[in-house]
Amino acid sequence: MTKEKWFELRELRNILVHEYEDEKDKVSKTLNKIYDEIPFFENFLEKLKL
Repeated sequence: MTKEKWFELRELRNILVHEYEDEKDKVSKTLNKIYDEIPFFENFLEKLKL
């Protein structure tokens, strides 16, 4: 995993943790971005299995 990718994923996580109900659009977009990253996470987990 690259350093840039790590920071990107951390930013998505931070958005979810620090957003509130009145920012539903931002939370929704963030969840969609995380969903788009599922293949990355699957690949990463597969590499960890060795």
